[in-house]
Amino acid sequence: MASLNEQIICMTKQDKPALILMDIQKGFEDIDYWGGHRNNPQAEGNAEKLLNLWRHNNLPIFHIKHCSTNPNSKLQKEISVMIFKKW
Repeated sequence: MASLNEQIICMTKQDKPALILMDIQKGFEDIDYWGGHRNNPQAEGNAEKLLNLWRHNNLPIFHIKHCSTNPNSKLQKEISVMIFKKW
């Protein structure tokens, strides 16, 4: 089976897949706030690898972030942890 990178390189312009990154925000770094454990600790590392691959192959990327209306939330729109992670 071809690697993901080989598969993407072999695609035509009509086949271009989009990468949708959801909730990759600094506010999720406070694990204690979110219950003290995670079921996917490798998620950001995997997302970063995919993002780099999509950028390298000039494929479409969409970033979607969670915006809470709760004034005490780590994802409240007025605070700096709402920003996307920097990769």
